[in-house]
Amino acid sequence: MSMPVMPIEVSFLSASSQAKSGAWPVVAAEGKNQLAAAVPRTTDASVSAAPDPSVRPTELDGQMLSLANLKATEAVALSADDPDMTTALELTGSMAGYT
Repeated sequence: MSMPVMPIEVSFLSASSQAKSGAWPVVAAEGKNQLAAAVPRTTDASVSAAPDPSVRPTELDGQMLSLANLKATEAVALSADDPDMTTALELTGSMAGYT
C-alpha cells in the first residue's frame, strides 16, 4: 500500500532495499566524524569496490528525510474537523514504562 505525499527535497535518507539482486555502495555516518562503508550485494551481483572510507559524502551534512517531513497530498489528507467523539484512555500495568 502506498500513500501519496507532497514532494520534498532532502539531502539523504535512511533506506532499506528490497531489490532482488545487485550491489549497493553504502556510506553511513555516526555523529559528525565517524563513517562506515560497505557494499551489500547478492551472490549473483558483479563485484564492486567499497566506498573510500576517508571520503565523507557532502549529502550527509544536509537535511535527512524523516517521517515528520512527509505531508499527505490533498487527495488523501484527513480533514481538520473536530473529532466525532473522544475517548479517555489510561495506560497501566507493565506497559507504563513505555509511555
